[in-house]
Amino acid sequence: MSVQDAVRDFIREIDGCILKAAGEHVPIPIWQFEGEYVAQADQGHFANLEIPVLGGKPSLLIHNLGRFPRDPDLQKRLESIFMHNCHTFFFNTSGSGKTRLLLEGLCQNWGFYFTSFVDSSQPVGSIDVQQSIQAPGFYSPLPPPSSSDYNKALDNNRRIASTTFRRVLLARLIIFTLFLEKVNLCRDPDLPRDEYKKRWLLLQVFPKLGHPKGRDIFDELAVILSRASDGWVSLRSKIYTHRVHDLLASEMQEAKGKSLGLFCVLDEAQFAASQHKHVFRSDDEDDGDRTILTEIIRVWEQQLRGEYVDIFMVVTATGISRKSVKSAMTSALRKIDMYREHTDTGAFTTLEAQKQYLMQYLPTSLIQSGSGVRLLNRVGYWLRGRHQFTAGYVEELICNKFRQPHTLLRDYVRHITGGVTISDAVEYVENEGRQLEPRTFSQGRLEFFELKKNSDLLATAHGVIIDNLLSSKGPRSIGRDDMLCIEHGFARVLDSKQQGVLIDEPLAVLAAVQWMNTNHQSVYKAVAKDIRRNTENNNGFEKFIAVALDLIFSKQRRLSEVFEFHGTKPSWADMNARLVSVFRDDTGKVEICGSSFCGPEFVAPSATLGIAALYDAKATLSWLEHRDRATFCFPHPWMKPDVLFVLEIEDGSRIWVALQSKWSKQRTIMKVNAINAMKSVTPSKYFSNKHGKPHSPVTEGDDTDIHDKISEHLLALPARRSDAGKYSLLRVVVSFPAPMGIYTSEDPDHDDHPFATLKMELVKEITRDLSPERILEAEEKNWRELCAASSRGSERKETRKRKRGQEQLEQIRSCTRKRTRI
Repeated sequence: MSVQDAVRDFIREIDGCILKAAGEHVPIPIWQFEGEYVAQADQGHFANLEIPVLGGKPSLLIHNLGRFPRDPDLQKRLESIFMHNCHTFFFNTSGSGKTRLLLEGLCQNWGFYFTSFVDSSQPVGSIDVQQSIQAPGFYSPLPPPSSSDYNKALDNNRRIASTTFRRVLLARLIIFTLFLEKVNLCRDPDLPRDEYKKRWLLLQVFPKLGHPKGRDIFDELAVILSRASDGWVSLRSKIYTHRVHDLLASEMQEAKGKSLGLFCVLDEAQFAASQHKHVFRSDDEDDGDRTILTEIIRVWEQQLRGEYVDIFMVVTATGISRKSVKSAMTSALRKIDMYREHTDTGAFTTLEAQKQYLMQYLPTSLIQSGSGVRLLNRVGYWLRGRHQFTAGYVEELICNKFRQPHTLLRDYVRHITGGVTISDAVEYVENEGRQLEPRTFSQGRLEFFELKKNSDLLATAHGVIIDNLLSSKGPRSIGRDDMLCIEHGFARVLDSKQQGVLIDEPLAVLAAVQWMNTNHQSVYKAVAKDIRRNTENNNGFEKFIAVALDLIFSKQRRLSEVFEFHGTKPSWADMNARLVSVFRDDTGKVEICGSSFCGPEFVAPSATLGIAALYDAKATLSWLEHRDRATFCFPHPWMKPDVLFVLEIEDGSRIWVALQSKWSKQRTIMKVNAINAMKSVTPSKYFSNKHGKPHSPVTEGDDTDIHDKISEHLLALPARRSDAGKYSLLRVVVSFPAPMGIYTSEDPDHDDHPFATLKMELVKEITRDLSPERILEAEEKNWRELCAASSRGSERKETRKRKRGQEQLEQIRSCTRKRTRI
C-alpha cells in the first residue's frame, strides 16, 4: 500500500472522532466524587467542577482551561508569551506553571502543542516527538573528527533528524487540516472562535481520544509517514499549509490581510536537549556539539515558513542551561533579533491568592470549619511559591476524598522534601485519627543530584540555603549562579524582568537542606566549620550553639544535665524539657510545636530554624509575640542576648531562655566582661544604653515603650512557670574556649530569674562523632597551647625584666662604690 493510500485510510478511520471533537467536545474523562466522606450538599459542587482525569488521577493542570481572559493579570502574562513577532524561550523553575500557561495560550491562538517528554503519571500530549528521538536507527555514532568519514556521518545524522521531525510536523498538519474542515462543517455561530481553538488543543492534549481504538493519532500517523520520501513530505507540507490558510480565511480577513500566525510550542525541551548529545555538530566549529533541540527548531521553522503562514516558536525547558537553549534557538532560527526570553509564570506569593485558588475545590463544610480555616493558613505557609506545590496537594486531597486533610499535608510535605516532618497543627492531626491506608503520591520529590556536577555552585547554594535556614534572611541574589539555581530547582525567578531570583519557598528550602544533609554537608558541619567566624552580620559561635541546642534537645533532656545552675537551684532543674516553637495563628490561637532540625529525625515547625533580627527590633518583638514560627531568635543587638528560645518542661509548663555566647581565646574572661554577660541576659537591662537608661531603636517617642512591649510579650508566654522569676526566664551564659568566672554576688538581676551556664562538656559529647569530629576538643587544645605559649612568653619577659633590673641595680652599686672611694 502506498503512503498516500495509508494516510487516506487512517483519516477515514479517525474521521468520526475528529468530527465529534470539533462539533461537540473532546470526551475528556471526568473525576467522579463519591463515597461517604463527601457530604451530600457538596456533591453538586463537585459535579459542576468537572475535573479531568490524567493517569488515573484528577488533574488541575487542564481543569477549567480558557479562563485567563476573565483575569486581566493572567491575560497580560499570557500576551507577553505569545507574541506575533518573535520566538520565545519561556523558562522558570520546575513546577512553576509553565505548561498551564502554554495551554492557556493555545486556547486563544491556533497552533501546535508538542512535548519532548510525556510523564506517565500525568500524560499530557502526544508521544510523537519522544518516540522519534528514542527510535532505533535515529542516528549513527560519529567517528573521530579526524576521520575521512566524519562529515559524511554528520550529514547523515542531520538528514535522519530532518526527515524524522518533518514527518512528525506533517502528521500534525494533516490532522489539523481535517479538524478545521470539520469545524467549517459544523460551526456554531453563537460560539466564539476561541472555543474551537480550545477543542483543537484538547485533542492534542488527549491524542488517544481522537482514535476509535484509543491510540495516539499523531504518533500513529507519524509512523505511517515514516515510509514517505522527503519529496513527498515537502510537497504535502506546502499543500496542507496552503489548505490551513484557506480554511482560516475569515480570520485572515479580520487580521487585515496579514499572513496567518501559528504558534509551535515545544514543552519539556530539556529531554530533547539532553539526548544524543554527541551526534550533531555546530556549523561553527568552535561551538562544539549541537543538540537535537537545534535540529527540531530548525526543521520545523523551515517547514512552515512561507508566504501563507508565519510560524512562531515557544520553547520551555527546566533543568538545563539557559545558555544552551538560547544557542540552540538562535542557531536554528538565524535571527537573533527575533529571539526573546520570558520568565514571568506568576506564583502563589500571597495567602489571599492561595485561598481563592483552594476555595474553588475544598468542600464548603471544610472551609467553614475551624479545621478548614487552619488548613488554608497551613497550605498558604508551607506550599507558598510555585503553583505545582499547591495544585499537587489539592489533587491528592481530591483522591483522598478530602479525608484527613491535615495529616495528608504533613505526609505530602514529607514526601516532597524527602523526609522532613512538619510539626504544626498537632491537635488537628491527632483529631483526624490514624492513617486509613498507605499513601502513594504521583508527584515526584524534589531532588538536586545535578548539583554534584558543579562543585562551585553546590558550595554557593549550600551557603545560601544554610544561611536562610538559620537566619530567615529571606530572598536574596547570589550573583552569576542565579540562573543555575533556577535550572536545578531550588530557586525561582521573581518577575518577567528577571530582577529577582528567590530562594524563599518552604518546600524547596527544606528539601534542599534535607538533600544536602544526606548528599553533601550537614547543617552541623556547616556551622562547625564557621565556629570562629565573627562579623557584624554573622556570629559563628552563636549559630553553633543554637544548632548544638537543637541537637541536645532532639529528645527530652534533664535541664540540670544541660545547664550548670548558679545560686539557688530551681525546683524544676531536674525535670526533663524539650525545645519548642510557640506560634500564634491569625485567629489568635497558640500552637506549641516540637523542633529538631539537626537530630536523627528532621522535625520542622517552620521553614527556618532561626530568625535574625539584627537590624529590625520590630522583628524581635514579633517573635516574642509568637508571630514568627522560627524556633530561635537572634534578636536586635540593643536587646542584648545573642539567642532567645522557649523550653517546654515535662509537666507542660514553659520558660523563656535568654543566652549570651562568648567566643574568646584569652586566658580567662575578665571580671567586667563576665558581669556584662550576666547583664546582657537580664530582662531589666534589655534595650538600655551604657548608662542603664532605656533606649529604643524602634520608637521616636518614649523609649520606655519598647520595654513595656517586651514586658507584655514575656508575661504572655502560654503556661509559663511562676517560679522562674518575674518573666519565667532562664538566663544562660556560655564561654568557650576561655572559661568565665561567675560572680553571683554582683548579679544585676532583682527579679528572681535563675542563672546558669551551658555545660560545654555535654556539647562536646553530643558533637564528638559528628563531622568535623571533635572540633571543640581541637579548638580547646589549640587555646591551651596558645595560653601555654603566652605564659612561656610572659615568663621569659619577666625573666628578662628581672635580669635588666638586677643589671641596673649592680650598675648603681658600682657607681656608689666608686664615689665612696673618691
